[in-house]
Amino acid sequence: MKKNHIIISLIIMVSVTFMVYSGVINGEFQFDDEKGIVENIAIKEPGRSSYNGFFMSLLYSGRPVTDMTFALNYRFGRLDPMGYHLINILLHICVSVLVFLFIKKTIVLSCTRSPFTPGPIALTASFIFALHPLNTQAVSYISQRAEVLSALFYLSALLFLIKSVEQRLFLRKAFLYTVAVLSWILSTGAKMTAISLPFVMLVYDYYFLKERTFIDRIKLSGPLILGGIAFSAVYLFRLGASQEIGFSINDLSSSRYLLTQFKVIITYIRLLFLPVLQNLDYEYPVSRGLFEIRTALSMLAVSAIIGLAVILRHRSGLISFGVLWFFLTLAPTSSIIPVRDVIFEHRVYLPSIGLILSAAFILMNVSYLLLSKYGQKIRNAATAVVIVAVIAALAATTWKRNEVWKSRQALWSDVVSKSPGKSRAHFNLGHALLEKGLYAGAIRELETALKCRDDGSVDKADIYRELGAVLFRMGRIDEAITVYREGLSFSPAHTGLLNNFTIALLEKGGIDEAFVYADMALKTAPFNGDIHNSMGEIYFRKGEYSKAAGHFIKAIELNPDIPLRYWNAAISMEKLGNIREAYKYMNLYISIEKNEADRNEALIYMENLKNNLDRK
Repeated sequence: MKKNHIIISLIIMVSVTFMVYSGVINGEFQFDDEKGIVENIAIKEPGRSSYNGFFMSLLYSGRPVTDMTFALNYRFGRLDPMGYHLINILLHICVSVLVFLFIKKTIVLSCTRSPFTPGPIALTASFIFALHPLNTQAVSYISQRAEVLSALFYLSALLFLIKSVEQRLFLRKAFLYTVAVLSWILSTGAKMTAISLPFVMLVYDYYFLKERTFIDRIKLSGPLILGGIAFSAVYLFRLGASQEIGFSINDLSSSRYLLTQFKVIITYIRLLFLPVLQNLDYEYPVSRGLFEIRTALSMLAVSAIIGLAVILRHRSGLISFGVLWFFLTLAPTSSIIPVRDVIFEHRVYLPSIGLILSAAFILMNVSYLLLSKYGQKIRNAATAVVIVAVIAALAATTWKRNEVWKSRQALWSDVVSKSPGKSRAHFNLGHALLEKGLYAGAIRELETALKCRDDGSVDKADIYRELGAVLFRMGRIDEAITVYREGLSFSPAHTGLLNNFTIALLEKGGIDEAFVYADMALKTAPFNGDIHNSMGEIYFRKGEYSKAAGHFIKAIELNPDIPLRYWNAAISMEKLGNIREAYKYMNLYISIEKNEADRNEALIYMENLKNNLDRK
């Protein structure tokens, strides 16, 4: 292919990818976006983080680079999801271009015999990667920007490492190697799974950078491997007694997790080649032992695939490396380190590049060979038709899959239809219906969530909290109080339950009892803005306006994106006679309140405040 043809093809890829993902740009925050973005004070006021140094953040939160990009999003667009989605899509496009560059370079280095030059194969692979529906979870789910960012720096690091090997001048070699290491650090700063890069580079070196001694190979990858192992050990130690990842998950041992991952890996491979029945939250059975039929067959299949890849090393290094890439980059989440959720589609974002490389190479060459009795022009044209058909099918499937990412209700309705026995699916659908004001449906889903098997995916107390919130919104205060009491009977220190119970008691006029539970909640979670807001309301009703204002202001500091807290602070300040401060907080309320009627009411209130200020 000529250079201008490649550039035109890449422009088409960028345009089509953006078009396919454009439908989700106005989509809502989903799932962990609430905790990772909406409630994350670290992205709103980064300087207030107790571990705001890069490496300390890496050890404690695991994703300082990702959080930094969220902080920039917040700085320029606050909590408007559009900006977050737009950046995710643009980052995915950048990764897709890097996939083209990396694969093209790899094919050149492999010296693989093929009727096609490296350009068309690399373009085919990058098109498939850019438009594959399995990647929608990494791109359309804002929190999984971590996967996309990590892949961006991961591929950059590999390209710099390869370039450093090709350089003869020491200074250039050292400079490129340093840039590669920095890119790798940024990759791990986006997501810790990038720790696999040194091992991938060692294999890449062995496969494609042939004119090198074993010592030279170790000089390149050895320090990175040792550094990666040391850092991983410290990171796992920092996790301590985490019940989400690490060796401390009581009901999920390393052996059971590993056995389960054989099944999970086969599911990932199936989704790559047949992307149907995708699901955000799988109801996936954990393996109980090696002799379960599905587990045993999956283990044999995985072993056979890896064995075949090793055997193919000398016959087709490109295909062999692609398969090994898949397993090596997947190892951090699919090996012996237990993760509470045993399967998530976004984990295949980076690993998929390897199998896509192998598949694209096989697809093009097999199509060409099957048409061997025809002339070269016909064979090229027919192969192009096959490739375009595959890419068009993937693009259409991705467009369709993105429909469910537009709203919480659509997403969790899809999950419930595919994971009907999973409590978290019903819980999140219930929450989505509550937000839409569909209370009957919300109650149905939340009651179903309580009846589901307790699989650890959602705290039962959270379900009671949400169920009580629905009843409260419906005006059924006594029933809400009963639900809250039931939830607190087995989870007496649950912050959300305590706060909601406080609000319900206030609604019934039980100020003294509400104060008792609010005080309990505040001792449990002193940095929870909701509790400070509730405590402020209690003091306001008691006529202790100074204490009320203090709690409202603290609530604003902890989460500056909730308009009602500014309103509360304003009326407290007015009661204290501090009109200037009241005016300031009401002005801030107007700046973030989106409801036009509420804004107009606030403007009238501000006008009255201004008149009072003028008279003074």
